[in-house]
Amino acid sequence: MSRFSHTGWRVARLAVTVSTLALLAACAVTPEPFTQAEFATKATADRTTMFEGQETLSGPLTLEQALARVLKYNLDRRAKMMEEALALGQTSLDRFDLLPKITANAGYSGRSEPDATRSRDYYTQTTSNANPTYSADRDAITADLGLTWNILDFGVSYYTAHQNADRALIASERRRRTVQNLAQEVRFTFWRAAAAQELRDKVKGTVKAAEAALKDAERVEAERLRDPVDSLRVQKTLLESIRQLEAIDQELTSAKAELAALVNLPPGSDFRLDTSGPMGVPTVDLDVARMEELALTNNPDLREQDYQSRIAIDETRKEILRLLPGINFSLSHHTMATRF
Repeated sequence: MSRFSHTGWRVARLAVTVSTLALLAACAVTPEPFTQAEFATKATADRTTMFEGQETLSGPLTLEQALARVLKYNLDRRAKMMEEALALGQTSLDRFDLLPKITANAGYSGRSEPDATRSRDYYTQTTSNANPTYSADRDAITADLGLTWNILDFGVSYYTAHQNADRALIASERRRRTVQNLAQEVRFTFWRAAAAQELRDKVKGTVKAAEAALKDAERVEAERLRDPVDSLRVQKTLLESIRQLEAIDQELTSAKAELAALVNLPPGSDFRLDTSGPMGVPTVDLDVARMEELALTNNPDLREQDYQSRIAIDETRKEILRLLPGINFSLSHHTMATRF
């Protein structure tokens, strides 16, 4: 037994030394930032992932194609789809919280010598002359398997699962809202870009004509061929017209880049728009009351608020359940194997 004690002390000192060194090493951790090359590699991989698997444009882009591409390749919509998928996955995991908890333990114990004992008389304090005895073997393997089920935890998990299911529906409504906003933005940006494509040359020609007229007005003023006040008024009008034309040209020019970003085309892509289709204002064969009813029924924001109210109600029920005492049902099995 003395030999076993010395060995145990050595093992304990070794464990304390290793734990101390691990603690000191944990306290000595310093930040290790990524290198610039690693950031560059990650950026290249992200950019490749953004545009891989997309169909290339084989001709002018129509409005229908732009809507199809924004619903298929837009990064915002893809992000909302991932959020919805994660929310639906959480609802699948919540089902396991309703099941009983199972715990399994296993262990091994060993001694260098048997745990021998010698009996002593309680009243006379006389030690027995019989040989020492022991009731536990030197080596033993134990295993436990337990099953517990708490009624209170089951009720809380039940309402939590309902809340996460509503959150999944909220993610779906947010995806619908993103799709609606993207479709609206694509229509608006497409016609702006189409106007820029059709009017760009005319706008530039008008700007050049206005600049030429401005130079003529300045020359007339310098030669005093007209009243100076009238000449200055003409120059002011021409400068204001040039400023407005340049602002229109800049706004129309940016529309093409915005459309490329919406349909997830690589930056700098050169494409043209197909404006041969009908450009009239579409008509809607619905009265105002019916449109209001459809808007209030299908609006994603209103639906999200309805689901949020249901989540709040379930949260109240969970708090009421937590005030109740818990009831546990448990079942366990213990096994011990010894070696003589």
